[in-house]
Amino acid sequence: MKTNIVSMKPSCGKGRGIENRQYTNCISLGWCCGVACSMNRYGLRSHSGPFDWCFSDFESVLKVIEADFGDFMVKENLFVDANDVTLLRDLKYGFLCPHEIKHDFEKEYEEIYHKYRRRVEQFMKDIKQPTLFIRAVKSEKEISYIEENKEYIYEIIKRGHSGNEIIFLTLNTMKRLPDCFLQFKLGLEQYSSKVYDLRTLFDSSEELYAYIKDNLPCDLIERNKRFYRKHLDVETKISILMHNLDSFMIESVLKEFYSDIGQGIYLFGAGTYGELASLHLIKKGITLKGIIDNNCEKQGKICNGIPIITLSQIEDAVQNIFVTVEDKITTEIVKQILERYPNAKILTLSKVVSNFLGESESMLAGR
Repeated sequence: MKTNIVSMKPSCGKGRGIENRQYTNCISLGWCCGVACSMNRYGLRSHSGPFDWCFSDFESVLKVIEADFGDFMVKENLFVDANDVTLLRDLKYGFLCPHEIKHDFEKEYEEIYHKYRRRVEQFMKDIKQPTLFIRAVKSEKEISYIEENKEYIYEIIKRGHSGNEIIFLTLNTMKRLPDCFLQFKLGLEQYSSKVYDLRTLFDSSEELYAYIKDNLPCDLIERNKRFYRKHLDVETKISILMHNLDSFMIESVLKEFYSDIGQGIYLFGAGTYGELASLHLIKKGITLKGIIDNNCEKQGKICNGIPIITLSQIEDAVQNIFVTVEDKITTEIVKQILERYPNAKILTLSKVVSNFLGESESMLAGR
């Protein structure tokens, strides 16, 4: 689909500035999922790219592009991790792909391979138009590699179009690249694997935001954001909800669900979500009777002034339980509760986002 090209504002960031540059595409070159996740949030990601959802070394990324992806994701290069059958490794290029295998690599390989060929075809098509690549720098070793291979990097980056450009994102603990590279320091000391942190990776640099916020046509950015909102998975929605509790007023949902909320409720899960929920609900005047957790190392401790207990310790008269765990283990937790307390009234985070966030999803797609 053709789009109009708009001029880009000059950089106020680190390294050299670029004025009046024009881009029709923005593509992630890794090294982790956070780049693609943040691009989604800002409306910069128009298609799935070959490097979006894997861990990668920059040198290997360049070699794959240089080889026109000839042996990218071919079966003889791939290896299933012995300790995790859902973890796929590319032994030739060193890529680590944690999101591709659902159950059985042998049965799923053809689907995985063809999915990546589609992404490669789109990538090769897109880079023939002015494209902005974004690379999060993996390590100090990678900083040295970039410094020593400037000409090669730009030869590969610009092979599709002379107007292509790349920006490098570095942690604030890393040394600066030479000023000949376009770079932005993130306000982070290390990369995180948490869903919310991946999605907000770009937020830690105001200069980066100022640079990228207008680098695609406005109508394309809005279209990308609408697509992203529509296809948000439950885990991402939950993460957004739990880090923006004041905006979503979750206490109103609880009051509607638990008609006897005055008697108090229990939370199930003393992890990150349990900590965030308990702190918020205490401020809003909700009585928390306890926080249930299966981790024996947490039981008996205090979280935001609330005791962490076992499931067997809840009062029979009050069986209102709000499950504050990741979606992937919610079903297991609900089953555990009902086996002991068949009449328990259970609200889960997945229920909250499916029944409540629908009207608020415009809040999910950007700053």
